[in-house]
Amino acid sequence: MNVEELRDYLEAQIELGTAEIFFDEPWSLPKKKTIPNVSIARTIEEKPVVQERVLQVPSSVRRIPEKPSIQKPNSTQEPLSFSALQTKPLNVQNDFASVNSLEELYVRIEHHPMYQGKKIFRGCGKFSPKVFILLDFPLPEDFSGTWQNTPVGQMLERMFKALSIPSEECYFSYMYKSLTDRVPSPLLDTTLRNILEKELFFIKPEILVVFGELAMRQVFGRDKSLRQLAGLPLEFASTRTVVLHSAKEMLSNVALKKETWNIFIPKCGFFENKN
Repeated sequence: MNVEELRDYLEAQIELGTAEIFFDEPWSLPKKKTIPNVSIARTIEEKPVVQERVLQVPSSVRRIPEKPSIQKPNSTQEPLSFSALQTKPLNVQNDFASVNSLEELYVRIEHHPMYQGKKIFRGCGKFSPKVFILLDFPLPEDFSGTWQNTPVGQMLERMFKALSIPSEECYFSYMYKSLTDRVPSPLLDTTLRNILEKELFFIKPEILVVFGELAMRQVFGRDKSLRQLAGLPLEFASTRTVVLHSAKEMLSNVALKKETWNIFIPKCGFFENKN
């Protein structure tokens, strides 16, 4: 977190009032043990300053105007749709358009070339839930027991419970549905997006919550950043959508939890904070 982001964060804290400033995980029960000091500043890699040459451009050469930046809406504005955020046409064939059920979708996923021979994490939860939780890719512990039994799952369960959304009203899934030791290729993004659209079609959640930069870019495009979209009221596949920090990173970084709770969640306007 740079100085400007830190200033914005502290200003947002002041606007919310001192009652909203948490000194521990915002959505956990009060703890009696001493809380160690946690720095909310992120380590910023310093880069050497490169002296650039200024080129003289002939007056006969027309300058190309810069692309306008995306205007960030407030919670009262209409959500930005995926089509509004999309910048490049997608020409990859949709292998999942003809699927007629969630079970058929996962059978098709298991036999798709990018997943052949790999164990697939199947989305879990009921149809028509309040929230569709979407993370980037599973960890080995996600394949044993239920998602609520993992450290990340327990944290998310507490988070949504604090928003009056019990785990029974949450559907849990991953953008890339198998173990991986590398970031999935951008060539797979359209296929992964087609799968997500179909899964949303069958599940029909009220809200899609995308956790983390990787999953966010796979959904909305690799040219976007989490800082651009986090907390904005968005829309994907006719579903209200919000992007938050990575749940895996929040597990070990209290500053990200606080920013998510105090800034991003109120900003989207999708949830009623009961705390």
